Amino acid sequence: MRNFLLVLFITIVAVSLVGCGKGGDAGRPAASLSGEELLAALLSPAEIQQVVTAPSAEWWGNMPEVFAGTARPDTSLPGESIFVARRYAPPSLPDGTWVEATLVTFSDDKAAHDAFVKIAATSDKNGVTIAGETSDAVDELRYFTLEELGRVKTTTLRYRVGAVLGRITLSLPKVKEQEKLLAALGKLAVPHVYDLLSGKLTAAELPTEKTKLLPPDAAAAKIGPVISTYTATTEAWALYDATGKASDVNKALQDGGVKEVVTRRYAITTLPSHALEASYLRFADAAGASAWVQRSINSSSKGLALSKEIPQPSFFMLTKADGFSGVYQYQFCKGNIVADLTAWNVKGGDAQTDANCEVVLRTLAEEWSKQ
Repeated sequence: MRNFLLVLFITIVAVSLVGCGKGGDAGRPAASLSGEELLAALLSPAEIQQVVTAPSAEWWGNMPEVFAGTARPDTSLPGESIFVARRYAPPSLPDGTWVEATLVTFSDDKAAHDAFVKIAATSDKNGVTIAGETSDAVDELRYFTLEELGRVKTTTLRYRVGAVLGRITLSLPKVKEQEKLLAALGKLAVPHVYDLLSGKLTAAELPTEKTKLLPPDAAAAKIGPVISTYTATTEAWALYDATGKASDVNKALQDGGVKEVVTRRYAITTLPSHALEASYLRFADAAGASAWVQRSINSSSKGLALSKEIPQPSFFMLTKADGFSGVYQYQFCKGNIVADLTAWNVKGGDAQTDANCEVVLRTLAEEWSKQ
């Protein structure tokens, strides 16, 4: 990694290397990278802990997000290929404390540069550019803050390496000089992009023994194309789960013998801008799996009608969560496996989740339970 120099940014830094960006000679075209490979290049929880030691010394990575093409939480940009994001949070602090990292690939350097400029004028338009460190290892970058009621809400570093855009955002109430933390995280994040483009960093394909427990291919093919398949830690599921405190949820999972979560995300062909995720958790025994689903039932309000073809206990809910207008969730167990299905409109905000998700989810749950 080359030396970083302190520079005061009054406007967006834009290096005139469009068409021959830093990642251009690295080897692999950015647009050829898979969602799994981009996930492998995101910052790890250990790297967050290395840099961000306050207000907590412990950081967990949440379940990642992967979007392809137009299936984005905001308006997709010309030439965009894959968008991945992951949020990190301390297990014992309020929801307002987090770090988030994203990577987006484009068809070429110019498309990525145009996106960098457009984002600054649209989603980042209310940002206030601040001082930060720069590097000749990136083509463009910008440090900025977003304020709410006169107080800094988030601080962000957005950067470009060839046809890849990256972003790191901090929401750390009362922590000062966050631009220095961003610069330190950037020094860890940018080399991952170079390693990805050079082929040094790859994502291993999951073994059949793990993928065979996901929904049957024939049934899933009726839903839509696979966007990504990955494993996550119990800590990630604990942050995502809503049945209790993250630390308690994680302990319950580990006590039950769960070692990881296997997830596959699909686009829903009949419902543009919607996605479906199928995850499973393998417990040590059937009693542990059944107890877990019952725990979810006990923490939920009245749900949707259950399918008579799916083993009990199970539950089916439509909830409001994470800024989305509605998330459908179907969970059931079979033997020592807890199967979890969710579907929602990835546009978020005021975008409505289509009611047809209920039928899509119930149908796939029935097919999966027969496997």
